[in-house]
Amino acid sequence: MADDSVLRKPTRRLVPSVLTAMRVLGHISSEGHVRGNHVATALGLNPSTCHEVLKTLLYGGYLDYDAETREYSIGPVIATMAARSLSTDTIIAAVRPALRQWVRETQFTAFVARWLPDQTVLVVDKVESTKEIKMTLEVGQRFPPTAAALGKSFMAFMDPDELHAVLDSLELPAYTERSIGDRRSWESELQRVRQCGWSESSREFYSSTNSVVSPVFDPSGRVQFVIGSLAAATDLTDERLAEFGAKMRDLAIDVQVRLFGTAARPSGRDFE
Repeated sequence: MADDSVLRKPTRRLVPSVLTAMRVLGHISSEGHVRGNHVATALGLNPSTCHEVLKTLLYGGYLDYDAETREYSIGPVIATMAARSLSTDTIIAAVRPALRQWVRETQFTAFVARWLPDQTVLVVDKVESTKEIKMTLEVGQRFPPTAAALGKSFMAFMDPDELHAVLDSLELPAYTERSIGDRRSWESELQRVRQCGWSESSREFYSSTNSVVSPVFDPSGRVQFVIGSLAAATDLTDERLAEFGAKMRDLAIDVQVRLFGTAARPSGRDFE
């Protein structure tokens, strides 16, 4: 853990305006989306000084501003820095304890996956089910973007233009008789994922397997990776998908706080 004693005991060698900017960024990162006057009040700053710092950070791309809600959030520059510094090893170290706990409690295989530039989804880590007969996948295994719960959790939170470009380039194959085969139904399902914060597959990719998946967001609101679980449809039954989906969403939020220090969701959304 980094030593923050220099922040507690500033010396004349530290630049006060930079320290103020650091405090502002830290507060907005922890809150997710916040109005400027609330930042000033929370940090005990002069409103005029706080306004100048916010506008400067906005100009540099370190913050974003929503004119409709009048709220500031972490901007693309910091999000890019975070994404570049977040290696797969860092993700695995942060997530694996949570996945182990999940497997102990459910006996379902759990995994981590990332979206790749070629529009495939790569499994980067897993914790196996403790059952003798189990459903599983392999680290390094790639899935198409239409692979049911996996693809849904990434696509649901893409920017509209990016999502349309991805969907325009894809077919929706019938992996099983339950696969979603038309674009309108797929987009409707993505809207459901946006509302609840997790995706599901009810025998849509493998005919005997169900799964739940939830995204982990970086401070800008983009999906950094997803965590999920799969099991035989006789164990992870259709009737319990909502129960386990909500639990996976809560686990993803815990992982996000551990990695980024914030539970903020896209556009300040609190999932239902």
